[in-house]
Amino acid sequence: MKPNLIDLNVFNQTISIGSYIMFNLILNPLIVIIVNIIILTKQSVSLLKAFVSSIIIVITVIIGARLTHVIIAWGYYRDFSVNPFSLSPSGFAMYGGFISALPILYLLSRFTKKSFFRFLDYITPGWAIGIFFNKIGCFLNGCCFGIPTSSFIGVRYPEGSSPYNFYYNKLLAEAPIDIVTLSSISIHPVQLYEAIIGIFCFVIAIYLINKHYKAGIACFITVAIYAFSRIVFHFLRAFPSSTTMNYYLILFFYIIVFLFTLFMLIKTNNQKT
Repeated sequence: MKPNLIDLNVFNQTISIGSYIMFNLILNPLIVIIVNIIILTKQSVSLLKAFVSSIIIVITVIIGARLTHVIIAWGYYRDFSVNPFSLSPSGFAMYGGFISALPILYLLSRFTKKSFFRFLDYITPGWAIGIFFNKIGCFLNGCCFGIPTSSFIGVRYPEGSSPYNFYYNKLLAEAPIDIVTLSSISIHPVQLYEAIIGIFCFVIAIYLINKHYKAGIACFITVAIYAFSRIVFHFLRAFPSSTTMNYYLILFFYIIVFLFTLFMLIKTNNQKT
């Protein structure tokens, strides 16, 4: 865990750049923009249109992700007087960002003169590789962590970290415990699981695009894989600030996404060319 990734001394003032901000709000958007531009320009989209489209996509997803988190966790912002417009190292529901961006993506498909489904195919690799950087940032920051496990792949977070404090308070509420006992608790590195899925989805999306399948196939297969993985990882992840209702709403959301993308995949594949 390394929540503070870089410390810079500028005019005798220390400027800290956290791992979440570095990976989620700097590297993630930058890599997504670069990947989108490369793929779009290879598909006969002008460099200017590819650049403008990529910038708009990133901004829309970030804003949508924050607004979604504010909606589903409004009690947190209200009770702790958290500024929803701050770039704090937490509070971005990326699935909300993707959904809210769909109307903008449709307009961008018209802007680039591509069919909507084909445009979704072309931006899918960028979205997938963005998951990798997003979850590496979460892992280093100590957010979006997993539940305890006795498996050898479990990780231990240090004292003072969010996972440590969460399980300390949880176990302390159940019975007094020894600090040595707590330090031996390993938890699922679900962030790394998702990072691996992000790389896998990126490779799959690139492969499907290069194979020139029907419009939408690359997007639907990739989204279905990711949605299914989120359903599985949902049961391996801790939800410190979520209510019971939000816990099941998030699970229900990914089940719906998985079933919908399967339906669209079958429908698209059965259509005559």
